[in-house]
Parts: sequence; C-alpha cells; structure tokens
Amino acid sequence: MSTARVGRPAPVALVASYFGAALLCWLAAAVALVAAAEQLANEGLASQEVLLAVHLVGLAFLPLAVTGATFHVLPTLLRNDVSARRGWAALPFLCAGPVLAFAIAHDLDTTTWIAAAAVTLGFVLVAWEVVALVARAPRGRMLLASRFGVAASTFHAGAALAVGAALAWGPLTDGGATTGFGYVKIEFSGTIENPDQIVAGIFLF
Repeated sequence: MSTARVGRPAPVALVASYFGAALLCWLAAAVALVAAAEQLANEGLASQEVLLAVHLVGLAFLPLAVTGATFHVLPTLLRNDVSARRGWAALPFLCAGPVLAFAIAHDLDTTTWIAAAAVTLGFVLVAWEVVALVARAPRGRMLLASRFGVAASTFHAGAALAVGAALAWGPLTDGGATTGFGYVKIEFSGTIENPDQIVAGIFLF
C-alpha cells in the first residue's frame, strides 16, 4: 500500500525572513504615504512622494510577501518540497525593491536599471522554484492547487515585469507622455475641472 506523498513548507527561518523584510517595506510604504498626503490631497499623482509610496508597495512589499506565502503554502498544495537554497538566493535580490522604488520616484536612471536587474534576477529564481514545484507535483493524486493556475500566475507576474521594463525603455508615445519603470504618466495642462485636461496614472505593478 503506497504512502501518500506530501510536501513540507519551506524552513521557518526562510519564510520568517521574507515576511520580516516585507513588513519593513510595508512600514516604509506607510511612512511614505503619510509624507505624500499633501500631494494626494492636491491631486499630485505623479509627485515623487506618491510614486515612492506606490512603488514601495508594488515593487518592495508585494514581491517579498507573496514569495514568503508561496514558499510556505505551495509545497503542501502541490505535494512536494521546496528548495530552500533557491529561496535564500532570491531573498537579497528581491530586497533591492526599496532601492528600485526610490530610484523610480527620483528618476535615477542608472540606479533604476541596476536595482531592476537585481529584482528581476530574484524573480527568476523564485519563478524557477515555482515551476519546479509544478513539474514535481505527483500525477494521479488529488492536488489542492491547479498546476495550470500556478504556472499561469507565475507567467502573469513575469509578463508584468517585462511590460514595466518595456515602458521604461523609452517614451510610450510622442506629444506629452512620459514613462517610468512600471508607471506611465500622461499629462495635459490645465485644471482637473476641465474634462479635457487631466492627469492619469497607469500602475503596472
């Protein structure tokens, strides 16, 4: 009689490290959001303070929090063990997220691309491990997560990263649109009361 194959969550120290780093990023985002209150009240969506707060959530907090949750839950759902080595290897690269958020907010091109490369490498390591978990999931047994769903979610995250990099590569269009990594700002002069004169932000992360 065969024994049911189960997966074990990542080591507690690894998961705690991801959640601890994510918590620090969340607190930093909260402080940045408080600092951006005046800009938000004045509809300054493209101000440095607002961009910093938004990207601290999207590029710093979320990658670390989601990765920690993935390493804790997904091995059990897919019935195989996670590689702690890849988890530890990805952590310092994903911790470049706050640097990337600051560089985007302050329009520091060189720093943006260096930090973006680090975050991308961290994502590649995490995606590698997630795909490996999907591939090693036992056949013929009930799984608590869809292989396709997990793979598609990983692809979606990679696509978002790629689109953000593509937008940062150069202007999206001519005549008033400017781009930043993961953010597109389209500006028309005037006040918000005029419907033909608006400021719009598209956040990709």
